[in-house]
Amino acid sequence: MKINYKLLRVVRTNVIYIIGFITFVLLLSIYSYIQIKSILATQNKIVQTKREIAELHSQQQVLAHFNPDELDKLSKKLNDILPGNEDYFSIFNSLEKMASATGITFTSFTSPFGGASLDGVSVTAQASGSISSFSNFLHAYQLAGGRVATIESVTINPPQLTAVFQIKFHSKPVNIGKVRVLTLPDEKTIELLNSIETSTQTIATDESFSSTTNPFGQ
Repeated sequence: MKINYKLLRVVRTNVIYIIGFITFVLLLSIYSYIQIKSILATQNKIVQTKREIAELHSQQQVLAHFNPDELDKLSKKLNDILPGNEDYFSIFNSLEKMASATGITFTSFTSPFGGASLDGVSVTAQASGSISSFSNFLHAYQLAGGRVATIESVTINPPQLTAVFQIKFHSKPVNIGKVRVLTLPDEKTIELLNSIETSTQTIATDESFSSTTNPFGQ
């Protein structure tokens, strides 16, 4: 291969300019990449902001269907039934309402402060009553206490007319860091909330189960 000395002399003579040009091209490429990346990030933020504005506008339209009093009342109902933040003392009141509504008597129950989990609180409750009252309890407990509750286990001793219920009271923590999409509740949901409120308001307190007594037994 024959060496082109003329070209070699030209390269040697202009090596500084060539290196400068290559450096300039590299810097220009890096700068262009950073600018393009910044522009794309800004466009994504604009799209996200527009989406959040649309969601907020949609929520505003939903809220416009309620007057402030109705909205406060609905919010209170929902929070009473499924609290956003666990109110342990409301569990005592809920158990009292369950007992009064169904005819059983809670003789003792474990402290709710030690049975907390991510989605609720479990309480083991010992009760006395009759087969009929136990049956009433199992059919009505979900609404009778005014809170969302489920029975995890139940043991009934018919000869002694006693029972042990593992009851879980549910809650739902709310993440306020994200935009939440509101929708209008349907008529069945509103009727259910009203029925729960009515059922809890008409329950008389059972004198044999007082919140002033020691709720945790001996």
